[in-house]
Amino acid sequence: MKRRRIIFILLAILGCINLTLTGAEKFITTQQQNNSLVLFNGDRRADILLLQGSDKGIERAVNDLQKDFSQVTGHRPEVLLNFTPTKMPLIIIGTLGTHSAVDALVAQNKFDASNLQGKREMFVIESITSPFDGIAEAIVIAGSDK
Repeated sequence: MKRRRIIFILLAILGCINLTLTGAEKFITTQQQNNSLVLFNGDRRADILLLQGSDKGIERAVNDLQKDFSQVTGHRPEVLLNFTPTKMPLIIIGTLGTHSAVDALVAQNKFDASNLQGKREMFVIESITSPFDGIAEAIVIAGSDK
């Protein structure tokens, strides 16, 4: 009887875990889908734009992202410190109120920062078409603070 009870509890826990994983929104996929960006297509990869004046913690996070990207694709993205025209998507990383590029996207209604304003330790990831001249697409990762 006690054994059946333990098995039932374990099955219930596993069922809850499975429901949680099933309900999670797919963030990364290996298949191109509508409303998605290709960060790596076999020979070309997205680069990372680290906005000047970024906190050391953001620099570490960019370094970690660079390593993760390299481990998954075998290609290490370049970290850019200035805008460079590109046909591949660009990953733009910055902080609301600190980086003029992020603030410019908000001012042009290209980036919704409503979830960041007045918050601490929050970030938003959003894909944007034509964020700036010479950049066709970008993924913007903007934080509310460092």
